[in-house]
Amino acid sequence: MSSKDKKVETNSLKKSLIFTHDKLVPLVICVFGSTFQVLTLFALYFSFPTTTLIDLYRPSQIMLPSVSLCFLYHIDEIEIVRALNARNEPIGFQATSFDLTLDELDRFTPKVDDYIESCEVANASIDANSLFNFIDCADVRPVNVAMSPFLKCFTWFAYMEERYQYNRNDYYDEPFLVMRVNSNQSITRITVVFVHDNDEEVAFSNGSPEMTILDFNLYNKFIMTYYTKSTTQLSSPYSNCLDYVKTFGSSKRNLIKNCMYTDIYQNKTAFHERALISTSSSVTNVTFDKGIEISKYRSDCENKYPQEECEYRLFEVKTLHSEFDPKIEPGIVSIQWAFPLGLQSNVTMVKKLNDIEFFCYVASIISLWLEISMLTVAKFLFHHLRKIVLKILRRKAIEKKRSQLKANQRKKNTIQKTKVLNSKPKVSWISNIYDQNGLKSVHPKYSKAFGPRYPIPYYYY
Repeated sequence: MSSKDKKVETNSLKKSLIFTHDKLVPLVICVFGSTFQVLTLFALYFSFPTTTLIDLYRPSQIMLPSVSLCFLYHIDEIEIVRALNARNEPIGFQATSFDLTLDELDRFTPKVDDYIESCEVANASIDANSLFNFIDCADVRPVNVAMSPFLKCFTWFAYMEERYQYNRNDYYDEPFLVMRVNSNQSITRITVVFVHDNDEEVAFSNGSPEMTILDFNLYNKFIMTYYTKSTTQLSSPYSNCLDYVKTFGSSKRNLIKNCMYTDIYQNKTAFHERALISTSSSVTNVTFDKGIEISKYRSDCENKYPQEECEYRLFEVKTLHSEFDPKIEPGIVSIQWAFPLGLQSNVTMVKKLNDIEFFCYVASIISLWLEISMLTVAKFLFHHLRKIVLKILRRKAIEKKRSQLKANQRKKNTIQKTKVLNSKPKVSWISNIYDQNGLKSVHPKYSKAFGPRYPIPYYYY
């Protein structure tokens, strides 16, 4: 290859796109790179990723929960037979509490005043002597009663609108709730204790951390507390949870429980033997049946409410101290509730990529690839917006000036027209004409354009 051919080849190479547009190729590469990364970031953001935060803490403030005490009872067979005879019901081989209705079970078992000697709760205020004010629990909220064929439960502070609030510094060494129980009312001297949210109904379930059993045969003084575990999830589109309280007015647990009891009652005209039914229920003349299989009803009701709750809280009851106090009267058991000083836990679902982080990531990618900063964007926007605003203002000023000129012209024309209409006609001599006799005549006319024209002869000799 000759030197001439090499020179021609070199010149053609220099005229190629790379050498003639030295800024275009890097710009294209950066635009493609930034676009790819921004689209990847958008795909990650709109996949709605989440992460879980676990917070362990010691509470500095608590709200008064609901407390339920349940005890085993026994009804004499003679009372059962009397009740059946009063209803003209046939008596089987042996009369049991399963033959009695909910009203009859409540009537034949101890009342709350029989089982509870006293119940006092701190009303979250301190008097002038720095002493805690305790009031009767019944004055705060009426006691709810729920029953099964062998268990009777009393619940305090249920569905309380304005719950009492306690600070750790005030109740560090002091109980906020003191109960005195008459243990002789229970056939086994055993009490089942539940702690739950104020909007939750008491429900008996084996293995539930919300429940513990107190044995009054050995001890007559107990100091209790509780731990909580709160779980909070994000709503759609981050999860499939549902706010049942906002949607249905009740928690998922209560909805499933009421659904089961309603379905069982409609199909069996009876209640399940382990169901705790409130005595304030609309259906109280129904008996219990211990041969009902509830697994099918539970599955059907859970399928009606398949979504998880967005926010719920679990309680775990703890016995801190138990002893036999000889100073307490025989048959009376003291149950004191202390401020929970142990570690509580909050499990919270949060966004893995929040809006601020997403904006910062996008801005950093664009700045890295294209050297575009917020200052550059602001200058660009301000410059063009200023042009647009000035153009609009200039156009409005021109239109305003034109409208003023038109108005002035209309006003001027109106004034001139008015002057013409109000003025006297004037004669102007416009031509001299000689008639046939040789006499000179002048034809005047009015100055008004629309006035009459007629000759007035004036003769001159």
